[in-house]
Formats: sequence, C-alpha cells, structure tokens
Amino acid sequence: MVKLPKIVRDFTGFIDGTNYAGAINEGKIPDIEFVTEEVSNGGMGGTVDVWMGLVAKLETELTIEGLSAEFMAQLGNPDVGLTLRGDLTDGTETQAAIFQMRGLIKKSEIGNLKRKDKGTTKVMGTLTYFKATIGGQEVAEIDVINKVCKINGTDRFAESRAALGG
Repeated sequence: MVKLPKIVRDFTGFIDGTNYAGAINEGKIPDIEFVTEEVSNGGMGGTVDVWMGLVAKLETELTIEGLSAEFMAQLGNPDVGLTLRGDLTDGTETQAAIFQMRGLIKKSEIGNLKRKDKGTTKVMGTLTYFKATIGGQEVAEIDVINKVCKINGTDRFAESRAALGG
C-alpha cells in the first residue's frame, strides 16, 4: 500500500510559554549537521569524512506578521524558550510534531514601513538545546552545553563523554 506523506496542516509557536497562534507565519526548524574532517591518507583509495564528535551551530528563525515589541524584546536574551508545534496529517491520521528549542536571540529584522502593509518582524537565534518529537517519538535531542546528541534514542556523544570522564 502506498503511504502518503504527512503534511503540515497547521502550526503555532510559543516564545517563553506565550502562544503566538495567529501571529507566527513561519518558523525554521534547525538543520542538524555533524562536523566532519576530510581524511585522505597514504594507502587509501579516496577521501572519507570522519565525524569529529561535534554538531554544527543550530540556528532558527521565526517570522510574525506585523510589528511586535514583545517579539523584538527577546533580542539579546541568551536563554529564550521557543517551541513550534505542528499538526501533521496524511488525510487519514493526525500526528503532533513538536520542536522545542532554547538559545540566544541574536538578530531582529523589522522590515520596512509601508502604507497598508502588515509587515513582518523576524528574529534569528542560535540554539543551545533542540528536541524534535514527531508522532510521540523522540527523533532528536541535542544539548550542546551538556554534550548530548540523541538521534532516534542513541546518544552519539556517550562514548566521548565517557572517554572524557563525564
């Protein structure tokens, strides 16, 4: 049987627990990328990537319609809690997609003032924590400060922490 993809039917966002339903029109989920080093030494038949036990910087961006003093007030806050919650469906089943994040709001874009234009306010942040749960399954959890990187339940940093005495 063919499985249809789950699409985002609706979503909302929370900033430090405040629901911005009806205001947030886009939220970027951070990319997860492992930091690697290319290795091509004598006797090898090519080049391979070796994981260096790090994840690349996690970044997010939220866009709301209109100008928002509360939204912009988070600028410079080093520990903002951000959550994006989506309603996913394939037409037969509905699942929740929950993306929990914490980090520094490092940039704000106010846009332009234009007559009869709602405008947008954007904030961009770098994250120290990210957790993705889809359909009740924890897909990823990354805690940069505490060196935790769980992908599908497996902590990719566990051996490194143990080697470091942690």
